[in-house]
Amino acid sequence: MIFIRKMSVNIRRAHSKKFNPKFTIIPKSDKAKSIIKAVADKTNES
Repeated sequence: MIFIRKMSVNIRRAHSKKFNPKFTIIPKSDKAKSIIKAVADKTNES
């Protein structure tokens, strides 16, 4: 769970200076990818 929290902080930080996909860590596990996709979709909506 610490990992997910860290990711959301990274995403938020990247989002604050225009979203830069390169800045976001892309893990190889599919579960993590789907979590990131869900978070990214939420940030895109707002």
